[in-house]
Amino acid sequence: CLESSTRLIYASSASVYGDGKNGFSEHAQKTPNNYYAVSKSAFDDFVVLKLRDDPYAEIVGLRYFNVYGSNEASKGPMASPVHKFLTHAKETGKIDIFEGSKKYFRDFVHIKDAVEMTVYALMSESGIYNVGTGSAVSFYDIAEKISDLTDADIKYIPFPTDLIGKYQKYTCADLTLTLSTGFPKPQYDMHTGILEVHEKEG
Repeated sequence: CLESSTRLIYASSASVYGDGKNGFSEHAQKTPNNYYAVSKSAFDDFVVLKLRDDPYAEIVGLRYFNVYGSNEASKGPMASPVHKFLTHAKETGKIDIFEGSKKYFRDFVHIKDAVEMTVYALMSESGIYNVGTGSAVSFYDIAEKISDLTDADIKYIPFPTDLIGKYQKYTCADLTLTLSTGFPKPQYDMHTGILEVHEKEG
């Protein structure tokens, strides 16, 4: 892309922020806590150095937070909790959530908002930008909303031991830079987003 002066838009991830102790702005010091996050962080570092050396390079990195939407079945175990909970509710009448889910919060961004922001990256300034909503919702809140829609029971299951110390407790995109650069503001909150997915898949 650099050799042919072609714009590169690539997917980074909110996982680079790790436990979020340094905040969730693009300029915060990153604290990745698993191999996936380390790989994303390393590429971001390369891009920052490249843009510093060559301000005319057209590179846009998008740090996606937790994207969800309809038609996620092909993602298998990597599907969003919205998809998983709706599927469990429809097939079993129950929603399985980890113990302690009231303490785990994520910035969940609807796929339509993520697409709008990605399309804008075709014309944005080069740089790295957060793609999220700027608000955090707990896994329990999602389960409760879906339970209200489907009458499914919420069932607690043990927290996986292999995720201890590797699972972010909180993410919330700082959209200051994103919105100030002209990216469109997200339109879906968690309630309207879940309703949209439920209507399409219900």
